[in-house]
Amino acid sequence: MKKRLIIAALSFYIPAAFAALDVKTEHETYGIKGSSVAELKQQMRKKGPRGYFAYTSWDIRFYYDYLRQNGSCSLDKVKVDLKTVYTMPEFKNYDDANTELKQKWDDFIKNLQIHEDGHAQNGLGAAQAIDAMLTSLPAMSNCNALNQLANQKASTIIRQYNARDIQYDAQTQHGIKQGAVL
Repeated sequence: MKKRLIIAALSFYIPAAFAALDVKTEHETYGIKGSSVAELKQQMRKKGPRGYFAYTSWDIRFYYDYLRQNGSCSLDKVKVDLKTVYTMPEFKNYDDANTELKQKWDDFIKNLQIHEDGHAQNGLGAAQAIDAMLTSLPAMSNCNALNQLANQKASTIIRQYNARDIQYDAQTQHGIKQGAVL
């Protein structure tokens, strides 16, 4: 499976309060060919990521230094990185398709992208929540305890946003209710 990798800036608004948030987006594709809706669906079922026609993943990493003052420890120079990866189908013989199939594909792929953007928004929300949490943690007497608290709270936030992704798929029927139907 040949994949094309494109790095682009995420097109979501990031408030100035989250200046330590570094957002990167990658777009991968998998090629499909067909001359009918049935053939395209069969190809997507066979080649699609993780059993889906498309998939969006997000990964959050965070970094900080410790600031030790007056017997206490606080977080300093907090940085949060968000990497979002979209994997979408690419209709390789689009130019050879009839007008009706092209229109169906265009509608499908536009609505599929809207659905996948919802997953990306959940990743962005998680990254912003982690950034806000880390920058607001109070100083503690022990840096190890502060580190454990930061990691525990970040893990909780990630679990919450993973649950939001699952709920989002249930509410949208994996994009069907958003028009991602071919």
